[in-house]
Amino acid sequence: MGRHLPADAGSRNLAGSARLDAKGRARLLGLARDLAGALAELRRLRAARPGDPRGDAALLLDLKVVPELARGLDLPLFLGFQGGTNTGKATLFNALAGKLLSPAIPTGSATKHPLVFAHERWRGRLLDAPLFPGFEARQLEDPKRLIVDPERTDLLYVRLHDDARLERLALVDSPDFDGALETNAAGAAAIAAISDVTLFVTTAEKYRDRILVDQLRRLLELKDDVLVVFNRLGEPIVFETLADDLRSVLGPPGAHLRAARLPSSAARHPEDDLRAALVDLTAPLAALDVARTKEATLSRTVRRVAALAAEAAERCSADAELKRELQRIVREGEEECAREY
Repeated sequence: MGRHLPADAGSRNLAGSARLDAKGRARLLGLARDLAGALAELRRLRAARPGDPRGDAALLLDLKVVPELARGLDLPLFLGFQGGTNTGKATLFNALAGKLLSPAIPTGSATKHPLVFAHERWRGRLLDAPLFPGFEARQLEDPKRLIVDPERTDLLYVRLHDDARLERLALVDSPDFDGALETNAAGAAAIAAISDVTLFVTTAEKYRDRILVDQLRRLLELKDDVLVVFNRLGEPIVFETLADDLRSVLGPPGAHLRAARLPSSAARHPEDDLRAALVDLTAPLAALDVARTKEATLSRTVRRVAALAAEAAERCSADAELKRELQRIVREGEEECAREY
C-alpha cells in the first residue's frame, strides 16, 4: 500500500543529543518571542505574501515554537490532514477518528474551519487555556458549525474523546489549499504550521494541480514529516508511476518524498472500509516517544525559522538598497531637470 510513516523519525533526529531542560526551554522561548516581535515589525513595513519568508517564519513561531515551548512540550502529536478540494481529506479524517465529524460533500470544500480531534486529557491545553494565538477555540457540538461563518479566519473547533488508542495523537482536519475562499487557504496555512506530521491527501486527477504542487513543495521545505496519500487509487503500478511523476514535478524538495495509496470504496460510508488501512498506515506513530519526537520537530522547526528569518532580513536589506538607489536616480534626475530648464 506504499510507505508507512517512519516509527523512529523523531528519536533518530535526537540520537546522541541532550534534552532541553526547563531553563533551556525558557531561554529558547525568550529568543523565539523576540524574533517573532522583530518579524512582526518587518511584516508591518511591507505586507508578506503567501510563501514570503517573513510570513512562513512568523507562522512557525506563533503557532508552533512559542506555544509548544510555553507548555513545556506537554502536548499531543498533531497529525494534520491537508490537500485540495474533493480529494477525500474529511473522509480519511473521519475514518481514523471513528466518527463522522468533518463534513464530506460531493462538491468538496465543505470544511471552513480547522477541527482538532483530541483526547479528553488535553482539554486544558486546547480549550481551558487556548493553545494557538489568533484562534478562538470552541468545543464542537454540531459538525454543521464547520461549514458556516466562512469569512471567519479565527475559529478553531475542538472535539474531545476518551479513546485510549488516540490518547497521544491529535487529528487535525484542515480547510482546502485550493478552495474558492481565501479564508480556506489561510486556515490551511495555519494547520501546516501546527502539524507535527502531515498527511497530504491527493488523487490521480489532482496530484499535478499547480496550486497543490506549489503548496506541497512549500510544505516539504518547511518540515520533514510529510506523507502524500494517493486516495481512491487501486492499482499499485499506477500509484508508483504517479508518485514518481510527482517527485519529478516537485523538483529537489520531492527527492525523498514518501507516498502511500488508499483504494477506492464503493460503500455508502467508505470510512468503514478505510479505517483498517489508515490505522495500519499511521500505526508507527503510536510507537513514538511523543516528548522526544516533539523535541526533534521543534529543533528542526527552529532551524527552519532561523533560515527563513535570515532570508527575510536579506530581502529587506535588498529592498532598502533598491529604494536608496531609486531615490538617488530620482534626485539626480530632478537636479538635471533644474539645470536644463
